[in-house]
Amino acid sequence: MEKSKINKNNNFKKYMAYGLLGLGITGLSFHLLRYKELHGSALFYIAIPLLLAYVFINTLPSKTYTGRIIKGISIVLLMSGPILQEGFICIIMAAPLFYIIGGIVGAVLDYRKRKHSRKIHSSILITLMLIMSLEGTHPLFSFERANTVVVKKRVNASVDEVKHQINIPINLGRDVPTYLKLFPFPTSKSFTGNQVGDINTLNFIYKKHFYFNAVIGDLQYQIIKTGNNFIESRVISDQSYVNTYLNWRTSKVSWKKIDNSHTEVVWEISYERKLDPAWYFGTLEKYTVTLMANTLIKYSATPRFAR
Repeated sequence: MEKSKINKNNNFKKYMAYGLLGLGITGLSFHLLRYKELHGSALFYIAIPLLLAYVFINTLPSKTYTGRIIKGISIVLLMSGPILQEGFICIIMAAPLFYIIGGIVGAVLDYRKRKHSRKIHSSILITLMLIMSLEGTHPLFSFERANTVVVKKRVNASVDEVKHQINIPINLGRDVPTYLKLFPFPTSKSFTGNQVGDINTLNFIYKKHFYFNAVIGDLQYQIIKTGNNFIESRVISDQSYVNTYLNWRTSKVSWKKIDNSHTEVVWEISYERKLDPAWYFGTLEKYTVTLMANTLIKYSATPRFAR
């Protein structure tokens, strides 16, 4: 019994020691990349988990390489919030990618161990991942960042009722998909109107650790075009936490009468992706913006009685 306790204590010490080592590598790498303005590139999101994987393969207790890597990455992610002061959005968005990279490395090494295959397989893997980690470090190694999402919905309200709802300050509710609740929601801080030239301000409050360490920032958008059935605006300033991940560009809402009690509403949002790799963050951000467009239609274009 005493020996078992000693082994558990030793394992705990190993977890903490190598967890702190991994955290130190992650934190130092992040600050160096931020200094070079490369902290949003794949160098951080692919090269760092790759490096962590090779730190943990022969350190933490586990029967498989994959187990050691996943344990080590989990410790780093759990400790990154309170120690590195990363927000929970950053951790949640980065975690799947860290696990994917670490899991692939572990699976290849475990396969090589079982089949007694040559090291050439893991060498090819490392080379491919290192090439992938260059994405975002230079325009030549970057994919298209501009994106547009278009969402169309049928609203159970007349055109006049929809227009009235659109022309009042934004007040988004919380009856939205759970995933979207992770992000800070805007509230109307200053609403001057929806005429060409009008500038409106939205306030974002993001609590990095759910209940404390609030980051407060405003987003300002200006109305640039209007018509009988549409309003188009562009963002002129964004100090919100969302700006860490993407740049909002333009937003256009349009509506079309279906019949006296039904209206078709289309919300189009253009934005620029700031994080790499594109295959991961491009998909994630498109999904997020699509949910946001649906939410805008629900609360900013649909009268309360029709929701």
